[in-house]
Order: sequence, then structure tokens, then C-alpha cells
Amino acid sequence: MLRDIEGAGRLGSTVRAEISQKLEAYGLRHLPADLPQYQEQEVVVYLTSGPIAAVVNAILNPSRSTAKVLRQLADNNAQETLDKIRQLVGPPSE
Repeated sequence: MLRDIEGAGRLGSTVRAEISQKLEAYGLRHLPADLPQYQEQEVVVYLTSGPIAAVVNAILNPSRSTAKVLRQLADNNAQETLDKIRQLVGPPSE
């Protein structure tokens, strides 16, 4: 789809670099960092300043501060799971 939007016939290195630059100009990034050579391979496109970017940055650039981002994500998911279980089970019986 990215290749088609670019209007390119083949995904040579120049076309892939141009696609990356254009996505970045719109505030978007992609994974893998190097766009694949074959159109059948999938790419994840995400906002540069969104929550997904924070998670990707935390994984690709590990540090104490980025580890905090991952821990918060894990804690949020754990709390959501516990809340769902409580809703299913109901209030504790005395």
C-alpha cells in the first residue's frame, strides 16, 4: 500500500528511503526501521508522538526512564485485568 501511495513500481532502496522520509514529514514512523524490500512483508506505521512511540522507544532504547514506561504499561494492564475479574465475580462475600 505504501508503495502504491508513492506511485512506485518497485521497492528499491531509493523508493523505500523516500517513503520513510515522507512518513516522517507527516509525523509517522514505521517498524521495521528499514522498510522491507518485498511488498508482501508487513509494516507497522505509528504516530511519532503517540503512546505507541513511547513503547517502541522504551524497547529500542532501554534505560531506567524507558523501563518506567514499560512498567507503567504492565501495571495498567494488570489493573484492567483485575477490574474485569472483579466485575465478573462480583463483590467479595462476607
